[in-house]
Amino acid sequence: GAEYLYIIFASIFFVSLGIIADLRYLQPDMMLFIVVLCVVALATKILGCGLPAKCMGMTWKESMMIGVGMTPRGEVAMIVGLIALNHFKEMAAATADPARSAELLALGNELFIAIVVVSLVTTIIVPLIFNGIFFRKERKEAQACAAEIRTHT
Repeated sequence: GAEYLYIIFASIFFVSLGIIADLRYLQPDMMLFIVVLCVVALATKILGCGLPAKCMGMTWKESMMIGVGMTPRGEVAMIVGLIALNHFKEMAAATADPARSAELLALGNELFIAIVVVSLVTTIIVPLIFNGIFFRKERKEAQACAAEIRTHT
């Protein structure tokens, strides 16, 4: 029941945000800002979730796994971005100066696009970090075990 509703409405929510995102505002000069924002997003989640886990007695690896696992930014960041975008649109509509109105619209759209990109990057990068760093040893052990099984059959 409820899980199907979640899947349907979450999909509608994220698709509608994707439709709102105007990729024309994703400019090359924004890349440094987006990279810095991604680094800050990763660092704050790793520190904010990983350090308390370490204080609770977990190992450094377990603490880092918790911090990295909490990194993906999703619906909350998107909602904040959408509120900011709507606020910039309202300010642009209330401004009599057309040039200032265009600047406000551009700024709002650029910030929203940056938030969407950071959300996507942090969501995509976590599985890569887990598979590449945290589960490397387990993957090697599984491959060695599989190779040993093949040699005995």
